[in-house]
Amino acid sequence: MTQISKRSRKGLVAVALAAVSLFGAAPASADTLRYDGAWFGSYFGTYNIRDGLPSTVNQNVYAGAFRMTDTSGPTLPAGTSFMAWCVDIRHMLNTGSTSYSLTDGAAFLGGLVASRLERLASYVVAADGNAATNTLQSTLTGGQQSAAFQLAVWEVVNEGTASAYNVNSGDFYVSSGDSSVRSLANTWLTNAMAWTGPSTQSLNVWAGPNSTQDLGVFAPIPEPETYAMLLAGLGLMGFVARRRRRI
Repeated sequence: MTQISKRSRKGLVAVALAAVSLFGAAPASADTLRYDGAWFGSYFGTYNIRDGLPSTVNQNVYAGAFRMTDTSGPTLPAGTSFMAWCVDIRHMLNTGSTSYSLTDGAAFLGGLVASRLERLASYVVAADGNAATNTLQSTLTGGQQSAAFQLAVWEVVNEGTASAYNVNSGDFYVSSGDSSVRSLANTWLTNAMAWTGPSTQSLNVWAGPNSTQDLGVFAPIPEPETYAMLLAGLGLMGFVARRRRRI
């Protein structure tokens, strides 16, 4: 596999996912994804998570961003790696030969839940002080923050349209694990839901079959000039294709 620098790979993933997001993550051919471990080298502690709906789930888990690699394409170039998050807690992460399809976050999770997750990601990026350019990859500085963001994602997904979020209580809650991680998750949730800044992050979900874990990915929403460049590029490609057919 051709080696790509970490900065170039992140830029490639952001542009690729943003391009997919631009067209509503229309259904594409299924891609084979491979799990390559924790994004920050190791996970920060373990957590007991509980969910009483529709039946009780009680399990000890790692929490944090992890690295997935698209080994087949065509949605992303084969060999592209990206940061992913667990969306649900009831399924297992099956990779290597499992086919995933990229789906618009709102279509998969519902508009309100998806928009709240995008607001959470946007706030966490903006809290770093540079919402215009930063991505989650550069905003999260290590396993501790990564674990907090994963707990916050689980809280929003599993509590759904609740009026307020708290990872220590409710239908979904975290009963044990690092207290500083749980506190940071709650701080981000509280601040993000009250935040009035712009949404700068777009959510898509890699949907797996049957009992396979579904994976959330966030990418920056392209600036207006980026949209124009994408559309212009696609128009040029269409023009070239039409000329070739005429020759």
